[in-house]
Amino acid sequence: MKYVKYQNFQENKETWIRKVFDYLGVDPSFVPLAMDATKADSQTGTVIAHEERRQNRHWIRTEESVNQCNQILQFMRFSDLDADFVFENTL
Repeated sequence: MKYVKYQNFQENKETWIRKVFDYLGVDPSFVPLAMDATKADSQTGTVIAHEERRQNRHWIRTEESVNQCNQILQFMRFSDLDADFVFENTL
């Protein structure tokens, strides 16, 4: 299982969409459609919606929360939360 960090995705959506599509073998002609899909907040009305996150101050990154996430990721045999990740055979 591969993953892309949210922050990296937000910094350059089109690049990451192209990398994911290439990795999955999806026709790159669908990139514009995927870019359009990123314009809407699919979590609207939930606690993880963009607006909710901006207003909800209990979503603070702490050392304890990072350690807990890393324990889960380690159990699942994934890299730590802050480890850089690149798709194989990409820059």
